[in-house]
Amino acid sequence: MQWILKTWAGQVPPDSLVIIGDAEPKEPVAATVHSTRCPAHSHWEGACCKYAEAVVLAQKLMKMDRSFQWTYFTDDDAYVRVGQMENALVSQQPPVAGTHGLILGNFGCVAKGCLPGLCAGGGYAASSAAVDRLVNNNVQAFLGEEMQNCARCDRWADIALSQIFHRRGLEMRPLPGLNGWEMSKPCFEKDLTSENGPLMYHYINSWGQMDLLHRLFLPPPQVSDVALRGNTILGETCVQFRGNRQCCIDECPWSLPEEVGTCS
Repeated sequence: MQWILKTWAGQVPPDSLVIIGDAEPKEPVAATVHSTRCPAHSHWEGACCKYAEAVVLAQKLMKMDRSFQWTYFTDDDAYVRVGQMENALVSQQPPVAGTHGLILGNFGCVAKGCLPGLCAGGGYAASSAAVDRLVNNNVQAFLGEEMQNCARCDRWADIALSQIFHRRGLEMRPLPGLNGWEMSKPCFEKDLTSENGPLMYHYINSWGQMDLLHRLFLPPPQVSDVALRGNTILGETCVQFRGNRQCCIDECPWSLPEEVGTCS
């Protein structure tokens, strides 16, 4: 969270950023922090519980301020291009007739015994109507439904939540630009040239990776490459986005050359 607050979260108004955590912060932060009673440091009960609590909190905040039309949910190891994400959300067409709200994300992940659903490494966005429909005027029933689904869906919080998407009649629509998986460098560079550009990256696990993305997409007014000059010779450490060339200082946000695969 420290890295996020130093980089892309600086573009988000404090009243629009909510952090779901295990405890209150020791020092003030420029965001709303919601400490849950979910099991701490737990990737199944804790994660499933937090997925549901995040939706409940989003509904509460969106009811307080009806100017919020979308909520985007993401993990803490993510870099988000805030302006591009906002543009992608506000440009969406209304949900198809007969559905009750819109969920945007990557879909197709499976768990035994459950319908295919969300691959939440790329995060997901929910319209205000979808958030209302999910909670369905019964917070406790919604929380219980998510936990029951988690126990049934191999403990995958995202697929468990997707079962509720299906039951509530929500449209699940792909959102290009959500990079929920680590990419090879050729795929990373190809994505930079796509029509709308990337919206986010997942598995950003070091300050060096977060900093490289921030310099690439939001370069400071005066960028000096003195500290990076030694890296520019090694092409595998450098990328360019719309004329802005940046290089990794330590870890890069893409996989090693020998791990190169095909790009989707």
